[in-house]
Amino acid sequence: MELNKKTPIIMIVILLSIVFGVRVWKQLKLKQKNLNVILLTLDSVNVKHLGFMGYKRNTTPILDSIAQDSMIFENTFSSASWTSPGLHSVFTGLYPTLHGVEARGRSLIPGTITIFDVFKAYEYQVPNISYLTQIPNYFFLGLDQEQPQLIKNSAYNGEDLIQWLGKKHSKPFLLWYHYSSLHLPYKPKEKFNQFLTDSMRFLLKSENLRTLQENAVIPMNSIEFSTEEKEVVKALYDGQLRELDDLIGKMMYQLKKQGIDQQTIIVITADHGEELFEHGFIGHASTTHRARLYDETIKIPFIIYDPTEKNNRKRIRVQVRQVDIMPTLADYMGFKVPNDLNGKSVLDLAKGKKMPRLDSFAESVIAGYQSTPAQEKIKIRSIRLQKHKLICIEDNISNPCELYDIKSDPGERENIISENSSIAANLKGKIRNQLSEMNFARLSRLTTQKVEFSLKDVPKAKTLTKPIFVFPKKNQVIEISKACEKIKIDWSGDSELTYVIQYDIGLEFKNLKGKIPVKGTFKNFGLLPSHICDLLPVWNPYKIRVSPYGLDHYWSEWIDFSFARTNRG
Repeated sequence: MELNKKTPIIMIVILLSIVFGVRVWKQLKLKQKNLNVILLTLDSVNVKHLGFMGYKRNTTPILDSIAQDSMIFENTFSSASWTSPGLHSVFTGLYPTLHGVEARGRSLIPGTITIFDVFKAYEYQVPNISYLTQIPNYFFLGLDQEQPQLIKNSAYNGEDLIQWLGKKHSKPFLLWYHYSSLHLPYKPKEKFNQFLTDSMRFLLKSENLRTLQENAVIPMNSIEFSTEEKEVVKALYDGQLRELDDLIGKMMYQLKKQGIDQQTIIVITADHGEELFEHGFIGHASTTHRARLYDETIKIPFIIYDPTEKNNRKRIRVQVRQVDIMPTLADYMGFKVPNDLNGKSVLDLAKGKKMPRLDSFAESVIAGYQSTPAQEKIKIRSIRLQKHKLICIEDNISNPCELYDIKSDPGERENIISENSSIAANLKGKIRNQLSEMNFARLSRLTTQKVEFSLKDVPKAKTLTKPIFVFPKKNQVIEISKACEKIKIDWSGDSELTYVIQYDIGLEFKNLKGKIPVKGTFKNFGLLPSHICDLLPVWNPYKIRVSPYGLDHYWSEWIDFSFARTNRG
């Protein structure tokens, strides 16, 4: 088709979106709320340990005070039991099969509309202050900046968030911030370790509890905790929860200090849940190498606090889903909700109106972020209705399933599948239908994308050579400090080309392999949260090589290096 001045603009927009997978999101009506929005996502939340959900310990006084004047969706369930697919379901209103971030190294399917795209269409700022956006899982979110705006030694204690809120902003904003401080290892700062008794503190020296406080990955059943140690584990987790609550309190203080607390909506949710011995162990898919979809790993908080609405104090007990958060937030703001989402706006439930039943679907690769290529082929899926829940593993050998009556057995203790085969068959059919619909929609999206690379894409004037690393050097030991300053991986080559870094890090159950695409001849890593930076030596040794994208004859040599702790900073 030849394009000229008479070609309708809508046809040009549609053509661009089909050929190039360009995001197209047109503002179709005026915004109804000219308010700021902060979207807080919390990592690894066991909702039973939150004060406003009825917990016995005073773990979350700040969150409790926020929740007191909020809409609380008490039964919200995530789409996966690890971070990347769960967060992208928050951002897109889609299940992992459809948004595409199902495993480490995957990015959003091009053209996918995010909540950030929606707000940008209504002239909102959507700043990037998340360290997560430095890895491929979080590329193409639609944020204002490709690289995160971070400050030194800040991602753990929330200083990036506090600093950004301390500046004057001429436009309203949607600000996403991810608190990762609940994730393993469980090691709260001493001032928040207030739930440990003297006898518990004595047990902290045990080998099991030292492992718990030093490692972000503890494979399923690799440790057998005693009854007494289990109580210490819960107390340490509660200490981290109290520490997280304090960080949220600092954010609330900054909002008030800047005079914007009455113009800022706060949405609080999580990526996934966290097991604390409900089924015998701790953690979630990425930390245990064994995904499970029991409620403790997929039940998450979802609250909306709006200081301009004085009658917003509501508790909604009807089941909703993580995929409902994006359309609900857009609807709450008076914005047009994207079509073809898995999720639905659930505002009608908050208004006391009835809605069609929302069955909750979840899926995960078996070892979460740690999954090898072979493990990525093993999926665990669940479907949760009002009365029954089915969990099935697909491993190409057998397909074991578990069925629970979650009304009479909310702890999912008794597998009743043997005596309820017809119910199980019905729920298996629902899972198959859900997958069939999503795979068809996914295929229609992917067929519009250019996914192959060929030599003709290399500029004719370019002379390709094998890259040579400038940094790091072979066998180099890199010192880290608690400041965890930026690390720049640098190599020789052409700055206009796209390269691929291949990595192979860690040993045994800590081993991670994959590739990261990079535009140009360097890749910055950092700033990183101090608690993540401190774990870098745990994944020694590190091995990387680099090549121009798609050209296997131009790989550099493998470079080995490692990290060492230092007392600096």
